[in-house]
Amino acid sequence: MTDLVKLSHVISDQPGASYPENPAVDASSDKDQISSANGKEDSKQDTEERPDSSLKDDFLDKVASNRELAWPSLVSVDLSADKKQEYIANNLKLYRKRLLYKNILLLSVAVLFAQTALYGVNSLRSGLQLLQTPSIIVEYLTYYTVIIIGLLFLAPCAMAKLGSKFAIIVGLSLYLAYTVCNLYVHLSTIIIGRVLMAIGAGVLWTAVGCYITKVASFLNVISGLDKDCIVYILFGYFHVIYHLELNDTRRHTVTTEVVKVYTFCGVHIILCLLSILVVILCVGKLTWQLNDNNPQKREVIEVEEKIIGESSWYHMTNRQQFCLIPLTNYIACSYGYEAVVVITVINGAVTSLSSIIVTQVVKKTGRIPLFVIGALIDCALLLTMFLWYPNTGWPYDHYIISVVWGIGNAIWQCLLHGFYGVLFMDKSPEAAFANHYLWKNVGFMVLTLCSYFLCNYVIIFTLISVLTIGMVGYFVVEVPLYKDARS
Repeated sequence: MTDLVKLSHVISDQPGASYPENPAVDASSDKDQISSANGKEDSKQDTEERPDSSLKDDFLDKVASNRELAWPSLVSVDLSADKKQEYIANNLKLYRKRLLYKNILLLSVAVLFAQTALYGVNSLRSGLQLLQTPSIIVEYLTYYTVIIIGLLFLAPCAMAKLGSKFAIIVGLSLYLAYTVCNLYVHLSTIIIGRVLMAIGAGVLWTAVGCYITKVASFLNVISGLDKDCIVYILFGYFHVIYHLELNDTRRHTVTTEVVKVYTFCGVHIILCLLSILVVILCVGKLTWQLNDNNPQKREVIEVEEKIIGESSWYHMTNRQQFCLIPLTNYIACSYGYEAVVVITVINGAVTSLSSIIVTQVVKKTGRIPLFVIGALIDCALLLTMFLWYPNTGWPYDHYIISVVWGIGNAIWQCLLHGFYGVLFMDKSPEAAFANHYLWKNVGFMVLTLCSYFLCNYVIIFTLISVLTIGMVGYFVVEVPLYKDARS
């Protein structure tokens, strides 16, 4: 209870909503007023009797004023004043934990809507084959150049000025603009749309990573659970929902009828609008409030505080950040490699299911075994692709590879996102996540260019080399942390 008075977490559920005043203090003051009004020297036995009905009714009124705390089981139970204080304190923690988990759930749904719209529009364009190869190369180069520049400079500035929630809204709004640009398909509108989407993607994913990390920090203080476990659990929950969108529309299902194309784009515009509305109306803004009685005399601090002098460029000089660059780059390269692996609904479903399993296993085994398993899975798959002949007359090999690839994808996505959150939770997470997505997109850009000029065998062996370098960098970061934890 003392921690709740000193360190109060305020999560605004929706505009105009706020937490009730400290109920424990109110209950205590009511008890003092009643005892002084009676003016009796009660014995110890009398003081242990249950309070009168007026105090009970007052308590129930205060609890009933908040729907989240008004539970039917409370109405039929008589509680002493001390028990009431303890009950309210415990359930206020539970109430705040529920709000935090609700925010993660709704944020995941919003990103799911936006990414579904994004992949749908991209599938439509690829199916119609509206651009020739040179124009496609120009489009991708423009996109990756803008997103790299945006992650270096724009994303940290947006986080500093807007905060996590409003940065997410800006990113989703730019996704919406990109979807609208595809209503009229021309090289100029496509380039403009790609620029807007690149800026939006950089801002959105940096803000999402920071938001989830800050929620983990709140839960660590409220519940007292291990910080590392909370980070992995939250990122696991996010990826369970997010990877449900990995359902590519196949080219043979795309129609060239103008009316149907506009209808298709209109559906995805509505999905983008829904994602924005979900964040605006349902996802709470996080604030961190410290009591004036705190010995450090700190002022009220917003969780979306300004960047403490660290840009994405400067943050690359961090040893831990620098060592994780090859591993981040490898993940982007390998999971963009769709020429061999069939990315279908099965892959998305397996990735979602595996994300749940990974979040539970990491609590028991720690990071190191799962990172090693992920590396072995990917290495085995890459070697399989090197020896694989798709036209063998047995159609199930595509699905088996897709399932195994989904398991590896879940391990990398959950663990690496969570590892960034653990390492940089208190060290400028905005710049850290901006760097994370920066190097992922560098990997995508390199793969896109290589796919036009290099054969598959060269790409596969390059990926194995990058994976090896990435794992060496991971152990350079992990071993000192493991030794510190053991000591």
